[in-house]
Amino acid sequence: MIYKKNRVFNILLAAFVLCMQACSISAPLITDVKSVDFKNTETGKKGMEVAFKIKNPNAFALKVKRFDFELSINNKPIGKAYSVRKIKIARHAEAYYPILLETDIDQAKTLLTGLGSLFQGKTELAMTGSVKVGAGFLSKKFKAEVKAKINLKDFF
Repeated sequence: MIYKKNRVFNILLAAFVLCMQACSISAPLITDVKSVDFKNTETGKKGMEVAFKIKNPNAFALKVKRFDFELSINNKPIGKAYSVRKIKIARHAEAYYPILLETDIDQAKTLLTGLGSLFQGKTELAMTGSVKVGAGFLSKKFKAEVKAKINLKDFF
């Protein structure tokens, strides 16, 4: 009798492990940035609304739970940005999603005031960090790196 209970448990455990392997999450791809607009967030902080083009290579929908980025302009770090607003990406979909990133742009302004030569055109904004996604009860964090051309006049 004990042998039969162990056998059933082992079969159920093996089925669960196989199911978990089949449900692994592939990293969503951030392939482009359509726009970067500087604005205030709902909490009153300064922020950026970035329209990311995100591709979901999975056969199931994903919820993006959090973005965490280190910001740099022309390889000079200017601070951190994050978003906790969740978005849902359909399976095998690729579309632009506007994400409001909260950051301390006022602190970044003080770092950039001495860089007058940068105001003559567009410059490169780099965002490196992580994206946390989930599907059902599974969650996973992936590294992300995005670059965009911005006009620094929009900062001020």
